[in-house]
Amino acid sequence: MVGDRDQDITDHIDWCRDLRGYTDATIRARRWVLNRLAICVDRPLRDVQIGHVQFWEQTVVAGLAPQSRKAYTGHVRAFYRWMVKTGRITDDPAVMLTRPKVPRPLPHPISETDLSQALAHASAKLAAMMTLMAD
Repeated sequence: MVGDRDQDITDHIDWCRDLRGYTDATIRARRWVLNRLAICVDRPLRDVQIGHVQFWEQTVVAGLAPQSRKAYTGHVRAFYRWMVKTGRITDDPAVMLTRPKVPRPLPHPISETDLSQALAHASAKLAAMMTLMAD
């Protein structure tokens, strides 16, 4: 497969782990997204042009939930920023990727039962703070 043999992906992942300190989960997700991009466009990521990235976005990313689209495009944008900064490429093909707007989640208020239990076990000061926050 194209992605699994791409030295740029390997070098970027090493940089993410060793110098940036990304978590294992972030590294796995970044590697997965970059490998899928390379497979989708069937070429090393160093040779990808804007049109290839747009094709990937339209065919792979477009149908996903906003949070997933944001994560996928964020991984690709970060990879190509790194490629430009390290001098491996001169132009960023991810420059035209859409930055999806992710709606803010609504708060989930505590249930009356859970609040009563929490207040029963809290100190007077903490109970006062929780009562104010619950209102």
